[in-house]
Amino acid sequence: MSPNKREAKLTKGVLESLRPETKPYPVWDTQLSGFYVRVSPKGKLTFYLKCSARNRQYNKSIGTYPHLHPDTARSEALRRKIAIDSGDYKRKPDATFGDVMSGYADTLLARGAADAANTRRHIVNHIETPFPFLWSKRAIEITPEDCVDIVRRLIKAEKLRTADIIRSYMYSAFELAITADPNKADSMPLLRMSNPAKMKPVRGAIKPRERHLSESELRHLWRRIQSLEFPKKQIFSLWILTGAQRQQQLARVTTNNIHELNIPGTGRCFGLELTDTKGRTGRARSHMVPLTPASRNITKELAQSGWMIFSTNGVESIEPNWLTRQLKPIVSSMKDAGELEGEPFTAGAVRSTVETLLGKYGVSREDRGHLQSHGNSGVQAMHYDRHDYAGQKLAALEIWESLLEKTQ
Repeated sequence: MSPNKREAKLTKGVLESLRPETKPYPVWDTQLSGFYVRVSPKGKLTFYLKCSARNRQYNKSIGTYPHLHPDTARSEALRRKIAIDSGDYKRKPDATFGDVMSGYADTLLARGAADAANTRRHIVNHIETPFPFLWSKRAIEITPEDCVDIVRRLIKAEKLRTADIIRSYMYSAFELAITADPNKADSMPLLRMSNPAKMKPVRGAIKPRERHLSESELRHLWRRIQSLEFPKKQIFSLWILTGAQRQQQLARVTTNNIHELNIPGTGRCFGLELTDTKGRTGRARSHMVPLTPASRNITKELAQSGWMIFSTNGVESIEPNWLTRQLKPIVSSMKDAGELEGEPFTAGAVRSTVETLLGKYGVSREDRGHLQSHGNSGVQAMHYDRHDYAGQKLAALEIWESLLEKTQ
């Protein structure tokens, strides 16, 4: 290597000898002009191709080492270099699989989808990282076999639910890419191709949610929650008192989302405004959850720490799966104490319990649906029904709270 420009034939041995420095630096390949590896301060090795054509400079990521062998990366860089030199390298036809998936995540973010960040993490962890060559492959060259390989990797690891989620992401991303839509994010490419990710759902990925808590189990859970320290006690209590709303929606609630409601016959009442993006349209809509006096007091306690309500420090929101993780040791303690009547349960089972027990005590299916924000779909709800159902939600929550307070 020269003192001013680091050069070497990029081989496995050379790459493994490179050490990170305080600033990123390139090591240029002596076999192919413009091909180099970039060493980040954290030691990440990323292959790039740098070249120019028609007064335009191209600097394209090829993939990372060791997921991509240097010979494979060099071959891909050469293919791209030839395409650029011949004038065939145009943005839309040459959009990569990574462009399609990243554009999909950007579109969800632009729509205000609550799970946009989680979607991007899934894409990075289960597509970009384990399949760097496919990630940099031209989208129009992606085959059904490529998509099946990505899904089968997760099936072999017995991650059936994740496998089906990734299948759904790929299908939705390509549908966005091949359908002309002025509402897409700017980073979403437009392709002329059929959808290569069209495949059957993963068998066994989605199971009917049969587990719910008995009234006895519910009260044991409530009692254990009341023995927790601040703010875990308050976060769990507010989650359950408000009807076990979706964790991703609660994680975004701030003091600005507390509003005074006008519910006839109830006096002064407040509610938490959640943002719901569930459903086929992907449009964010308001989901107002009334607060009983007990949940209102807990909200005040949490708000004293900062502007984020569901937070351990008032500043940073809990992660979307925080309740799921924190619930595990509580359930284990219940199991050890013989308080479970069935198998260990998850946060989803608590949500099912709300619907099941409220149904048992006479709350209509429609009102339960509005309370848990899965009853507002269809043409009628979208265009004509403008009632907020706050009174019905509050009545349901009062019944729910009375169940928690019952003694055995």
